[in-house]
Amino acid sequence: NEARGRDAWRMPVLIYGGYSLFLLIFSLVYQIFAHGVHSFYMTWLPCFTFIPGFLPMLAVWKTSLVPEPGELSSDLYHAGVALHVPVGPTFAVQFQLQYQVKGATLDKMDTSPASFQSLETKVGYVELPVQLQLRIPLPVVRPYLFGEPFIGYALNLYSKSLQDEVKDFGKANIQRMEYGLGLGGGVDIWKIQVSARYFWNFGSLCADDGKVSTNAVAETVTSAFKDKRHFNGFSVTAVLFF
Repeated sequence: NEARGRDAWRMPVLIYGGYSLFLLIFSLVYQIFAHGVHSFYMTWLPCFTFIPGFLPMLAVWKTSLVPEPGELSSDLYHAGVALHVPVGPTFAVQFQLQYQVKGATLDKMDTSPASFQSLETKVGYVELPVQLQLRIPLPVVRPYLFGEPFIGYALNLYSKSLQDEVKDFGKANIQRMEYGLGLGGGVDIWKIQVSARYFWNFGSLCADDGKVSTNAVAETVTSAFKDKRHFNGFSVTAVLFF
């Protein structure tokens, strides 16, 4: 019942998020072919579904996601390169290639039917985010909001429980492919860009929800991250453009 309750709010979040992303792209195309003609309503069109629709649904969905006791997932660090492409005065597209390390920590606990071990896991991904920016064209400080779909592929991992230490994806039951969405905001000052985002990995970190293993790491990963549970977290990024 709890899983059904979480899924019930997940769909409105995806629907409003999809609408907002579509309107953002639609507004971006308008800016490209508007021949210098600017419309307030067309520029801020994505906000009409993002603010009254997506954000409230997201808040309700997140409060319905009751985490397992002792679980913590986070963005540990990331580094990469970016290409910034302005599209009109209020829009920009930023392509990025980055290496990002995400991690999770679970304290020892007992639940029914699974028994959790203490677990520390870190996974390093090469990611391709595409950041769609809605900007306020001020002369010196240029704030902006953005949506950022991304895909990634895991290159390495380190998982350690009380009993085992694993660096193999198959033994840890962790899948390599990932995809998700980041939302946030930032500011440009001269050639420096600082931004903050919250990101969601969709799908499941667990490669096989039904896997039965005597490996303590695989057992813990399967118990904790099945049913489409994955890394979610908050990150801050600083970029220097040349």
